[in-house]
Amino acid sequence: MSLKLSGDAKEVLCGTKGAHLLVYDLIANRMVNKVDGCHTDEINSVCFANRQHSNIIFSGSDDGMVKVWDRRALSSNRPAGIFVGHAEGITNVASKGDGIYLASNGKDQLLKVWDIRQAVAYDRFRDMALPRQDPGFDYRYGARYRMLDR
Repeated sequence: MSLKLSGDAKEVLCGTKGAHLLVYDLIANRMVNKVDGCHTDEINSVCFANRQHSNIIFSGSDDGMVKVWDRRALSSNRPAGIFVGHAEGITNVASKGDGIYLASNGKDQLLKVWDIRQAVAYDRFRDMALPRQDPGFDYRYGARYRMLDR
């Protein structure tokens, strides 16, 4: 669904329809990281947080969450932080490249700018009441619709 080259062009970060994060080493010609089920829906966008170092990565999904991942701790299958605030799925995440700021765009027609230092910790996130997404909304039509109404 999405891929980005690292700043040094040695790795490719991928987000999949099956909600997996993959990091592929182009020099060694092999996958070096895989995180299964890191979102509850397909990952539409991924990016590296910093142009110089590729340890921190971001992912945006149709589950409406933007997640921060530290590659040094991917084996825990827990994000380093989560940004909650979109009412619909994420269409794109983009880093400023400084390792601090990122922007996300959602199907809810909102653009949000986030500060990585303000991300919600995973343990706190598990206890949060999350906004419920409306399955009848489709951003392409700009209105609510139901399959039976068409």
